Amino acid sequence: KREDQGIPFCGWEGNSSISFRERPKEITLVSGWPGSGKSSILYQHAAYLIGELGRKVAIASLEEDPEVIIRIILECISAMQFEDGVMTKDEFDEMYTWLFEERLYIYNHRGLAPTKEVFEFIEYAVHRHGCQTVIIDSLMKTDLDIEDNAKANAFMEASALCVNNTGCHLYIVAHSNKSGDENSLSDIPRMNSVKGSASIPGIAFNIVTGK
Repeated sequence: KREDQGIPFCGWEGNSSISFRERPKEITLVSGWPGSGKSSILYQHAAYLIGELGRKVAIASLEEDPEVIIRIILECISAMQFEDGVMTKDEFDEMYTWLFEERLYIYNHRGLAPTKEVFEFIEYAVHRHGCQTVIIDSLMKTDLDIEDNAKANAFMEASALCVNNTGCHLYIVAHSNKSGDENSLSDIPRMNSVKGSASIPGIAFNIVTGK
């Protein structure tokens, strides 16, 4: 079955697993309330892909400084590969070089990133460096007008074409709408909670949400 194919998210399987698996040529929307850990869980998954499976990952870093991302991923990898979860300085330096030069590719941009450049980065990361997983963090930090139905639809259609042409799996971080009800923040966001046009969640293959 399709549900049994692909890579378990963060390597979670068995009783503690979630049903979602990463498969080629798909888009996964990761959404949730502010501070719900959208980026953190993706960096943990990136660490699993790199540290345990030896895969290459590309991140369009639009919200977080690359140095912070690298350190988070290295901390996750060290917890997986070292019994006490602690690396010596020499081990850290060696793994930092290995990670940054061979496994992790970052598009570092501050301000609103042109979507054209984001797609160029994806194409380059996949075709030049062999990245199989790409993360856009986040949609809010691109120049896309997410409230414009036509533009949002064109972006998602272009994303679908991109993953089909490159074969990669694309994660897009998208914020959830805030409602006037404070109690709503204790609920898990729904598909219609994704901020912006309905085209954004509508065209995604998978949606992962958290509170």
